[in-house]
Amino acid sequence: MLLDSQSINPIGTPIEVIRARLESLPRFPRYADQVDAVLALLGSIRPWLSGETGPTLASAAYDHNDAIFQLVDGYSVRLLPNSLRQFSKVPSASAVETIMAFALGCSLRALGALASVLGGDQEDELSSLEMFSLHLETIAEYLPAAAVSLDVPDDGLRACDELGERARDGAKRATAKADGIRGGLARRGLDGTGPRDAAIRAKALELIRAGTRLHNLNSKLRAWQKRETGQALSKPAMGAILCRLGLVLND
Repeated sequence: MLLDSQSINPIGTPIEVIRARLESLPRFPRYADQVDAVLALLGSIRPWLSGETGPTLASAAYDHNDAIFQLVDGYSVRLLPNSLRQFSKVPSASAVETIMAFALGCSLRALGALASVLGGDQEDELSSLEMFSLHLETIAEYLPAAAVSLDVPDDGLRACDELGERARDGAKRATAKADGIRGGLARRGLDGTGPRDAAIRAKALELIRAGTRLHNLNSKLRAWQKRETGQALSKPAMGAILCRLGLVLND
């Protein structure tokens, strides 16, 4: 991956080198907590990918992160290992290696989501934080579930649970930061995500009027968004928007 126009090896670039590069960016102090949360995850994940195939698995998990997520989110976490084995062309990868590689890919995607705002672009601040949270929420939701479903060894199960909790905490902190920014925009009569949220609200009301049951609304909105824009929010991210719009659903 590229970070501040420099190549980062998912496995090989030392954590302190990554942080030093980010620390030189103008808005690093504002996002130091988010950066450190991701780097801590990377530091815990990397030892699980220390074998010869680790770099290949990590690169595939990063490059094909969205495709793997769509399979896992749309069907089952049990598809994660084989999908990553196919993308990486490493058929011998163990279940726990594929799970950890996916978590590493999500972590790097979260870090990449902050790249523009770390460099000084304030216009993308809200969307960057939302994407950051989305990738960490993916780890929190699917890592522990995959470990249980795929019967990984006890040490892997404990590690996945711990990583999931830490990712969830990082996502919550980022969401709180985004809420603070959003509140400031509202007080100034601005809205950083108005057009997108307005479109989601209009489509949600259209679906409800057409008879869509509330428990199906989230999935239908994400399917519509995928068709319209080519990329859909995660279920938690869409749920957060619906809550913010006052369309609170109880699944």
